[in-house]
Amino acid sequence: MQRFFCDACTKELRAGTDRRYVVRMEARRVDEVADGKLTAADLDGQDDPDHIDAMDELLAAADDDTELEPTPTTAATPEPVEYDLCDGCYARFHADPLGLDRARKLFFSAN
Repeated sequence: MQRFFCDACTKELRAGTDRRYVVRMEARRVDEVADGKLTAADLDGQDDPDHIDAMDELLAAADDDTELEPTPTTAATPEPVEYDLCDGCYARFHADPLGLDRARKLFFSAN
């Protein structure tokens, strides 16, 4: 039998009695084209002279029989991450996914 624990509070999630929520997170660069499909947003600025100059350089390099190699990326695309959450932790996550409200609050002692 597989056992699950809340990744936020480490509470054991018992099968049949506790609800378990799975949160999947993925991050990627914005300038990547999703699924190889171009959108209207990808074509914005197509009349920009910088793009035309860059295309001229690529075509000139191809005419010289120079093999074009893609520029290497500095970091590989990370795999999506999964977290198991209990009811309480999921409610807190759903209300403030990035934890911005908690970071803004200051807690003072009752002196």
